[in-house]
Amino acid sequence: MQKIWNTTNNQIPKDWVIKTLPEFSRIEMGQSPLSNTYNFDGRGLPFFQGKAEFGEFYPKVNKYCSEPKKIAEEGAVLLSVRAPVGPTNLAKEKSCIGRGLAALHPLDGMDSKFLLFLLRSIEPELSSQGTGSTFKAITKGFVENMAFAIPDIREQEHIITKIEELFSELDSGIASLKTAQE
Repeated sequence: MQKIWNTTNNQIPKDWVIKTLPEFSRIEMGQSPLSNTYNFDGRGLPFFQGKAEFGEFYPKVNKYCSEPKKIAEEGAVLLSVRAPVGPTNLAKEKSCIGRGLAALHPLDGMDSKFLLFLLRSIEPELSSQGTGSTFKAITKGFVENMAFAIPDIREQEHIITKIEELFSELDSGIASLKTAQE
């Protein structure tokens, strides 16, 4: 039986369907461009190599690439596939991606934020799947074979709204705690 990553005991809610990642996203594995195409003066596309550039939701632009090999389109989920495996961010704009990242471009019926939260929900388990002696990594084949229980787009939007409400409540609680400490 195929592992379904976002379930316990392969139990899925009614009306959700089991799909592998390529059935709801186009996968673009990163590839490092030639180093002489890197720059820090804004020529070309923002260039991301891995988790080091990740922020809370969007990566921070530190360098650019004038001749990108692999591209993440705006809205793609960036998945760290190498040292470390599992962290995620969203591409804020069209970007060049190095070999430490995969870009997951949601297809019709899949919301980018839902895909981001879905992958974040399994990050610790996904992290443990990396193999290799120098750097832990997952392969394109591994990513392509990952299966998930997926709700329809309306349920995805409902889940996103609830998660964002909870984050907002948490942020308010943290702000209140800081005020009380002061």
